[in-house]
Amino acid sequence: MKRTVLSIVAAIVVISVYARDYYVSPEGSDNGFGTVEVPWGTLRKAVEKAVAGDVIYLRGGTYRPAEDEIMGWQEGGLYACVYNLTQSGTAAKPITIAGYGGEKAVIDLSDIKPEGKRVSGFYVKGNYWHLRDFDIVGIQVTITGHTQSENISMRGGSNCIIERVNIHDGMGIGIYFTKGSNNLVLNCDAYNNYDPVSENGRGGNCDGFGFHLNKAGYTGNVIRGCRAWRNSDDGID
Repeated sequence: MKRTVLSIVAAIVVISVYARDYYVSPEGSDNGFGTVEVPWGTLRKAVEKAVAGDVIYLRGGTYRPAEDEIMGWQEGGLYACVYNLTQSGTAAKPITIAGYGGEKAVIDLSDIKPEGKRVSGFYVKGNYWHLRDFDIVGIQVTITGHTQSENISMRGGSNCIIERVNIHDGMGIGIYFTKGSNNLVLNCDAYNNYDPVSENGRGGNCDGFGFHLNKAGYTGNVIRGCRAWRNSDDGID
């Protein structure tokens, strides 16, 4: 009997250390199982479940998160973080969010308009995240003064990769760095981003890519193979 119990416990432990693949689809439901056959309906559900080594696959289609899907509030409550990436992967087991092979996944943030807040599509504070092969569109700005929204905010995460993520037709900065080390932005495009709301409607802080790492320890950050055009502020700041 003891041997049987120990075997069951060992099996549970072995299962728990294996990474999992999760699937999300605009046609899915958060009451599903997150499998390819019965995917979840929101990326928030998958991000909340993900741990080191997990892969979240975005099936093709357009995702339109609502304001009640905002995962967190950062920078003293100034930032509404639609996807709040605070947990960490490891070097051997990153946490991945990826478009599913051969299908086009688009995250449309145009319904996220919290009054008096900046919007961050992906607020990255955890380490070893890999974001790849999807588009982000439609991010909003509601503050009329000096402000900005950011599609991907690198605010402390290190050893992350952002690869083939295209950010366009919104009101915010594409990818914005203030903290972190050894991050790679690879083959991403940022274009047609214009903010007609802030700065008296003059375009605001709407860069394609903004690198503003101001401490000596924030080293090893690389942008490679990326393009920026038709953004109302700098292409790369």
